Amino acid sequence: MSLFAFGDKVPHGDFSRDGITLHPKPHPVSRSQYLLAFSPHQFNIAASYMPDIGAPPKATKPITNGQTVVTGPFGAVELPRISVTNNDVKLRLPVFDVEGVTVAVLQCRDADGDLLGFLLLRDEFGRDPVRPRYFTGVGYKRSNAGPQYRARLVSLGQDPNDLHFDGKRVTAEWRTIFMVSSPPDRLSPGATTALLTINCTPASPFRFPHWLVSRFVALRFRVWESRNADGLIRMSIMRPAGPDRIWLDLGICKADAGAPLCRWSKVTILYEGSYMPHEDVSRAHDCTKHHIDCWTAQSKDFGDADRTVRVSFTPCKRSPETTRVVHIELFGRVYAQMLLEATITFPSLDDRHKGVQPRSDLT
Repeated sequence: MSLFAFGDKVPHGDFSRDGITLHPKPHPVSRSQYLLAFSPHQFNIAASYMPDIGAPPKATKPITNGQTVVTGPFGAVELPRISVTNNDVKLRLPVFDVEGVTVAVLQCRDADGDLLGFLLLRDEFGRDPVRPRYFTGVGYKRSNAGPQYRARLVSLGQDPNDLHFDGKRVTAEWRTIFMVSSPPDRLSPGATTALLTINCTPASPFRFPHWLVSRFVALRFRVWESRNADGLIRMSIMRPAGPDRIWLDLGICKADAGAPLCRWSKVTILYEGSYMPHEDVSRAHDCTKHHIDCWTAQSKDFGDADRTVRVSFTPCKRSPETTRVVHIELFGRVYAQMLLEATITFPSLDDRHKGVQPRSDLT
């Protein structure tokens, strides 16, 4: 078993056959860009260690003193080596470069018997050219209009003497590389709530409660926020293991500068059949639909019969005059199945007010 063989895998053969295009751009803020797994749950494929190369040496080369040097499919015969340095993990592995991607050949096979390649991207901001640093994983799409995924692994075929990447033959040689082993503390799984500055800004017009973040994390969603120059807050709720996306926009209407403070909100739900890039999702609002004070009980449903997000707002107990607290419930066939599988519920507003604890492992 390899410590590094987990995550999404690109299949063996010509990528275009499966509609796959690679997007080799590093994203150091992504948790998937680091060498080590957060927990055993991330080991989602079977990978068996390969103690030998499975074939006799392909050649012997004479040297001047009359002895011979045995070579293998990657040049000199070596064993993989790993050591921990002050800042990185040092690896000695067979490596090749192709199509803007660096691939390290792991000495293990998947359940189909294919050798596994470890997809790497060089750190563009690495300061030491003698010690090239790499992040793990490469972005890819299965269609131009579809969502972008991240793959850590690629199948290279079964013969170490005849490796193929994207349908083309490649040759690997032993090389020393340095890997960024783990993300900074601010990107650890337990740091989600600390990243939400919406809860740290004095007199913020909105709050996104920690219990709500915990529910989404239990459903394997990630939650983060972004802001634009106009002060619009976008809460991005994304499931890395699938195409489901929820974008909650929170803002202050500036259509009438002399009018009292008017909060607005809207929800955009995207999935496999309706995907669009994050930057293409409109941040504009409709005053006739999205002003919170115009909603019945300051609550509104967004979505359809498969996926419905009910967003509601209540005055913050600490600052009821200035701040509204976000409350979210999930309905619809798809979300109901997610909740059932995770044994998680999102409490209603009435339940929250009554102090009823929702069914889950989280409080």
